[in-house]
Amino acid sequence: MLPGRPVADIGADHGGLVRQLVSCDVVPSGIAVDVAEGPIRRLKHSVESAGLMGRIDVRQGDGLEPLRVGEVATVAILGMGGQTMARILAAGLPRLPGLQRLVLSPHTGQEALRRFLVKEGWTDVHGSWVLDRGHHYPVEAWERGPCVLADDDFRWGRAARSSAGTGLVTMLQAEHLRLTQAHAGALAGRGPEDPEVQALGAALEGVSIELTRLESAYSSSLPVPGAQ
Repeated sequence: MLPGRPVADIGADHGGLVRQLVSCDVVPSGIAVDVAEGPIRRLKHSVESAGLMGRIDVRQGDGLEPLRVGEVATVAILGMGGQTMARILAAGLPRLPGLQRLVLSPHTGQEALRRFLVKEGWTDVHGSWVLDRGHHYPVEAWERGPCVLADDDFRWGRAARSSAGTGLVTMLQAEHLRLTQAHAGALAGRGPEDPEVQALGAALEGVSIELTRLESAYSSSLPVPGAQ
C-alpha cells in the first residue's frame, strides 16, 4: 500500500484488509467493493461493528467500476485467479489514469497476469510468497512504468527472485517435494514416454534450476528445509 493515501479493496468480502489498514492509520480511508449482495451485507456489518463507517465506503459493483477518478492511490485485489484479475484490470484501468499502485495476490494464473501487466505498462516493485492454510501464494506490488522480464521472472515473480527473504525458496522447496513424488508415482505407473510423466519431469527440472540459482546467489541466508 501507499501509506497515507486512500486504498480500494476489490472483492473485499468481509473487508478485513481495508479495516486493518484504516484502523491502524496506515491509510486515511478506504473503499470496499464487492459484486454480490451477501458480501456487501457482511461488509457493511463488519465496518459498522468496527466503528469505521465514516472512513470506509462500502460499494457494490463489478471490479473497478464503482471507483471514481482520483479517489484512491492503491487498488488491492487478493485471492482471485490471475485471469479474473486481468479481466478486471483491463476493463477498469483505462478509467483510472491517476492510479499509482496495484497490490495483487493471484491464487492461480500468476504468469498470465504478470504478462498482462507488463504489456499494459506496469512494473513490479515488490514481491513475496506467503503460506496460507497449507498453500503458497504470491503477493506483489506493481506501479506504472516499463519493464522487461525474463521467462523465469514471469513464472516466479522478478521481485521475489531478487532476495532470499521473500518466501520463494520455501515455496519452491515444497513444490520440489510435491513434483518429485508426483513424477515418481507417474513414472512407475505409466513409463517415461507418457506425456504427463514428461510434463512433470520438465516442471521438476524448472523448479530444481531455480532452487540451484537461489542457493548459489543467497547461500548464507536461505532457510533450511524442515527447520522450525
